[in-house]
Amino acid sequence: AHVTGHHRTLTQDPVFAVDQLVEIAIRALSPAINDTFTAITCIDWLTAGLSHLSGRTAAIRVWRDPAGIPRLVQPGVSYERMVNGAFDKIRQAGRGMPAVAIRQLSGLGRIMEYAITKDQRAILTRQAEMIMRASEESVREMEDLDDIRARYEEVRALAAGHEAVIAPAPIEKRTSNPSL
Repeated sequence: AHVTGHHRTLTQDPVFAVDQLVEIAIRALSPAINDTFTAITCIDWLTAGLSHLSGRTAAIRVWRDPAGIPRLVQPGVSYERMVNGAFDKIRQAGRGMPAVAIRQLSGLGRIMEYAITKDQRAILTRQAEMIMRASEESVREMEDLDDIRARYEEVRALAAGHEAVIAPAPIEKRTSNPSL
């Protein structure tokens, strides 16, 4: 069954869950509230969800009538949309806040460990690059910037590690003469 109503649901609309967490995070980062801890908690939840999502492919749902005839084809949400939705607004609202940049980069590193395709890794790397550029422009404390750079390099190393082709170990030639 497909339930319709006035409100989005987490089950039928995973982007809704992302949007809710992002909304909480950017409100927490607003000057009126200035609650970095809540924003970081939201980043952690987004990281956990995207890590889980990274091991899957977007499913296409086909809704059929009682006779089995397809009546609605619902494409899955793109990975890029989910990642961008989870990171863009928080990155923008947290500009100049090292704790937010560090946590987002740490989250991208964790998600990268679950990424199964080259496209997923490219999307995650792009987010890391945007966080790094924003931090270089807005973070004035050099030691904070060094911490951010270290997290950024970890993400890049994880992406590169996934890109490396792991060749099978060479098979040793065996001879009957042990001295060879």
